[in-house]
Amino acid sequence: MNSGPDGRFIKVGLIDSLYNLSFDSDHEIAERQNFVASTEADTTGHGIGVFALLQHYCKDATFHLYRTIAEDRLFTPQNMLKALDAARNAGVDLLNVSAGKHRPDCNQNCRLCVAAKRIINDGVCVVAGAGNRRRDEPLSLFCPALQDDVISVGAYEAVCTTDVGGEQPLHRQTPTIRPNGSYWLSPPSESDGWYGYPRDHYCGYLGCTPDISCENNRLERPWERNISYQRGQPDVLAPCHQLDTTSDGEPFLASGTSYAAPIVTGSLAMILGELFNRGKNPNPKQIQRAIVGETVPIDKGPVGKLNVEAVLNRLS
Repeated sequence: MNSGPDGRFIKVGLIDSLYNLSFDSDHEIAERQNFVASTEADTTGHGIGVFALLQHYCKDATFHLYRTIAEDRLFTPQNMLKALDAARNAGVDLLNVSAGKHRPDCNQNCRLCVAAKRIINDGVCVVAGAGNRRRDEPLSLFCPALQDDVISVGAYEAVCTTDVGGEQPLHRQTPTIRPNGSYWLSPPSESDGWYGYPRDHYCGYLGCTPDISCENNRLERPWERNISYQRGQPDVLAPCHQLDTTSDGEPFLASGTSYAAPIVTGSLAMILGELFNRGKNPNPKQIQRAIVGETVPIDKGPVGKLNVEAVLNRLS
């Protein structure tokens, strides 16, 4: 149960493009604020993908939606500042920010970083995507993920290294999927799988079946479009590929730190729910130290992936 120390549900805030759900959900939307001029339920479709991940993990949470992204994908710091202030006033426990600004001259003193630090000091645990590299631009951590007390999330991918050929997956491949390998994915729910795919991990039909393990062919590496680590590095990595079924066409892989961040936020909701049941109420800085201290190394790269069980044990 994701319930707080006083028996209430954990409050999870989402700063994104989503304002209203276009489908029925068992989750309560306790608050929604719209900081852009749009009447659409979701201005870009980005927010609903992030929400889908959050609601999978946050079984009993209530949600607070703060729309800051316009239909032209325009994002302004002013809207983010308003949303951060609203989240603080609402007393959310966890705030997921799958958006940000690249500010090469910021020394954690820009308005976004200062505002994020302020609400963290007030007890709000902020989880933010580190940002995605655009083409060959050597971008560094985005704000507010750049702020030291924000739990910054980068992305990793698990690829299949086998040279065995086979039929192509039914979903549309993105340019980042290589001809001699495919991504390992997991279904987002306890359903029978995706469109007939196995319920467990699979790696693109490259010689693997539900009865034959392909674990030896699995390689975990940082996502190739992570930002560079010029001015610091993410605190933790999480999977970055999300099966997107929101369009009218075939399902396809959406990728980015936007989808890694809610995995961390959602996992923290489960962790906090258990800790609250044990009479524990860690502050955001304690949570961040536990996450960084308990990461698990991946096959390549200096930053490790989230270890939910170890974080729970460390905070207990």
